[in-house]
Amino acid sequence: MKTLSAVQLAWLAGFFDGEGCISIFHIVEKPTQLRPKGRTRYALQISITNTSVSALALVHTWFGGKLYKHSRGCWVWKLCGRNLQRDFLQAVQSYLHIKSAQAAIALEYLATVIDDKTYGYCPLTPESEAIRKSCFERASAEKDKYSTKGAHRRSNVKIPETAGTPERAICNQASIREEGSETIIGTPKGDGIVRHSKELEITGRYGHKKS
Repeated sequence: MKTLSAVQLAWLAGFFDGEGCISIFHIVEKPTQLRPKGRTRYALQISITNTSVSALALVHTWFGGKLYKHSRGCWVWKLCGRNLQRDFLQAVQSYLHIKSAQAAIALEYLATVIDDKTYGYCPLTPESEAIRKSCFERASAEKDKYSTKGAHRRSNVKIPETAGTPERAICNQASIREEGSETIIGTPKGDGIVRHSKELEITGRYGHKKS
């Protein structure tokens, strides 16, 4: 990770507060021949969605990860792996305002991950399972404080899910729907920035390559 100045970290934290996302997912996989009883697991995702590829390319240069163009026209920077996620969160946490509590929960979650090789897939002790469940519930509650759906439930006032320019609306919709869509993973070439659909590997929801 590149050493950043206080000014750079403050800018990045403000950018991430407004455009970033910290999500902990509880994934229930259907039974398969390999796992007749199915499987449940938790996964942490850190990302930023924006129409400015130059801003996201700068973040990509600083912290690595994957940068790709979403099918709806906006760009997505996504950070995977325990060490990369931890370095990013520790770097910006003290500068965050809206997502400070979410970052603290995510770091607590990452403390239960053994290493990147078993990230999200290693058998958990009952204690680690309880911690991840707690992190999932608290992270969901924190996100609900600032989400439009959460605001609607608190105020009973209809708030549109997207606002601002049409470009911003497209990106908001893409971010909201990304969880239920196919996962698009950039295959790094050179600088690791994916600029064309031929450089993308399309996988199923759980990472199995589609034929």
